[in-house]
Amino acid sequence: MYASAAEVDTGIAPSVWVAIVVAVIALVGVLVGQAITLYNARAVRRNEQTKTVRDEVQKLMLVFFDFAEFAQSTYPGKKIAEQADLYDEEWGRVAGPLAAMAANMAGRGRHRDAALTLMDGLGLQATAYREGESIGDWPRVGYVQMAWAGFETVAAWLRGERIPRHSRRVVRAARRMRSTVNAEYRWRDLQQKKSHKTGVVRSAWRVSRFRVRGKWKAWVATPARSWWDFLFAP
Repeated sequence: MYASAAEVDTGIAPSVWVAIVVAVIALVGVLVGQAITLYNARAVRRNEQTKTVRDEVQKLMLVFFDFAEFAQSTYPGKKIAEQADLYDEEWGRVAGPLAAMAANMAGRGRHRDAALTLMDGLGLQATAYREGESIGDWPRVGYVQMAWAGFETVAAWLRGERIPRHSRRVVRAARRMRSTVNAEYRWRDLQQKKSHKTGVVRSAWRVSRFRVRGKWKAWVATPARSWWDFLFAP
């Protein structure tokens, strides 16, 4: 009997070629199936991680909201020197895990930096009030403004939107307050070092600026506002 053309050329029967092709197709199908399974599992893990991140950020948003409600509804008392103590104590109680929650706010503009700046501002408000550098005429005003700005900033991140204009203004005010207070205490630390010398004019300017602003608010502005409210408040 004469051999076929495939047997003459390659020495392999056509049935063997068919088996090889079928095996290759099956292997490719298995690899594609595995790739699809891995992709789906990765998508599921990504969705779970996204949900966890959003849940943590929503908790941060609610902390800002609850603190704003607390600041609005809580009377600070009549003692001028203790106007910020109640709010500062409450903020110290809830602020512990907030920086870790804000770390999840990545990839959408400056939302995370704004939230962290507002946290710093809320923590410094009591100190800034004693130095005459706090936000607002009353400490409660600054606490409410920064807490609502934090709430709006986190809510904007969750919606994928820009930080609202009002919140950006409050963030800038908090950043200025932080810079001013840090500069003042850094200057005081330098004054305690014998090797550091500051010019007379610069030293007098800094001392008079902080002392006059602090005393003006404590001795003049706040008592005058109290008397005005006592006489004419609706």
